[in-house]
Amino acid sequence: MSLPFRPAVLLLLAIGIVAGCERPSERVGHERDMVGRALRGALAYPGSAVVGYGAGDEAAELVLTTSASPDTVTAWYRETLRAGGWTLRHESRARDGMITLYAERETRPLWIRLSPWGPEGTTYSLLGVEVRGDTIK
Repeated sequence: MSLPFRPAVLLLLAIGIVAGCERPSERVGHERDMVGRALRGALAYPGSAVVGYGAGDEAAELVLTTSASPDTVTAWYRETLRAGGWTLRHESRARDGMITLYAERETRPLWIRLSPWGPEGTTYSLLGVEVRGDTIK
């Protein structure tokens, strides 16, 4: 596993740990707010449907699905990230078809993981962290 993806695993673990420590009503509001802050500036592929989301104190993940193929969604993200001021730092494809993109804009990191879903569709997630000032919170 290359270096940019190790933090993603740690972020997912942190989300799970923090989620178990709060009351459900408080957690829902906090998660929604954190998703907005951590994924600010990131766009969803047009026509996508939200499957779920989760957040901890510093990171958030939004899971979506679309009927477009993983290659179509990936090509759209390559163009859209560039147009939105993001720098695509890394792209990889696993044997199972999962495509992972890692991009940065200023000090803000963004991971996008896309997997085949159904006969032609894609399920994908956007992972981000809240950034305050010049450093990750």
